[in-house]
Amino acid sequence: MLDYAATCKGTVEALFARPGYITGAGGIMRGVMGVAMSLVGLVPTADVKEVSAAVLDMALGKTDAEILPNDDLVRVGRAALEREANGV
Repeated sequence: MLDYAATCKGTVEALFARPGYITGAGGIMRGVMGVAMSLVGLVPTADVKEVSAAVLDMALGKTDAEILPNDDLVRVGRAALEREANGV
């Protein structure tokens, strides 16, 4: 996909998010499962708000990466949410 986007001379862009288990919306069981998986280290987790904020940052060109794995999604998402909370 990235190779195809590169051949399109700017008419197509490809960005990928690679989240682990997304927590947040979805009820108590989803939250419990996320905490359990995170504690045992089975699957990295990210909150739905962090993932959403990171993907929006990517789409708006505020993040240079074409692929964001879970840890980067969390980091970028938290930074974006903090900027929004501070009115930046």
